[in-house]
Amino acid sequence: MGFIPIFITLGGFVFLFIMLVHQNLKQKKNKIQHELSIISSEFKTISNLANKGLPDPNVHTIEEAIKTLQTIGGMENSVEYQNQATGIRQKLGEIKRVRYEHNKLIETKPYSFAAKLTGHQAL
Repeated sequence: MGFIPIFITLGGFVFLFIMLVHQNLKQKKNKIQHELSIISSEFKTISNLANKGLPDPNVHTIEEAIKTLQTIGGMENSVEYQNQATGIRQKLGEIKRVRYEHNKLIETKPYSFAAKLTGHQAL
C-alpha cells in the first residue's frame, strides 16, 4: 500500500511533463504561423507600393517567404521598399530561430518521447 502514492506522483509528473512539452511546441508553431501571416501582409503592401502584382503574396512556409523576397528583390529601390524588406528579413531570421528551437527540442531525448505522444513533428 505504500507504493501507490509513489506511482500516482510519478504518473502525475509524467503527465504534467508531457503537457508542458505539448504546450511549448504548440506555442512555437503558432508563433511561426503568426509571423508568416504578418510577412504575407507586408508582401501585399510592398506589392501595392510597387504597383506590380506579385504572383502569390500569401506565404505558408519559410521557404516560400524567402523565394518571394528574392522575387521582389529587384522591383524597386525606394526607401520605403528597403525598410519593408529589412523588416521582413528580420522577421524571417526570428522565424528561423524559432523553427530551429522547435526542431532541436523534438530531437532531444525526453522531449522526443513527449512530442511523439502528442503528435508533433519537425518543421
